[in-house]
Amino acid sequence: MRRELASWFFFYFEPREHMRLPNPVKEVRHIGLMGEELASFLNTLKVLDEPQFRAVEKSLRMIIPSVTGLDVGVNDLGEVEFRLLERDTPIPVRVLSEGTLRILGCWP
Repeated sequence: MRRELASWFFFYFEPREHMRLPNPVKEVRHIGLMGEELASFLNTLKVLDEPQFRAVEKSLRMIIPSVTGLDVGVNDLGEVEFRLLERDTPIPVRVLSEGTLRILGCWP
């Protein structure tokens, strides 16, 4: 039982600040304990595993039907930012609701 529990990851998503900040461009394999690496994770997924990234978008559309995709890219400062596409209108992460950010953190 101890070995099993030691292999589990526990996350507390903090959408007020940590999940909204741009990340430096880097390769990450999970979103961080508070969701602080979400942008870098999505960028890594888009670059290294495009079919899995598309699966995340498809799953997100099932939960929030108005979402048409995710736009992940690098800004002029070299930081990874992502935007939610709602009916092809990019919505910056800083104006998304806390609930939407928590949903995004659950899928990766």
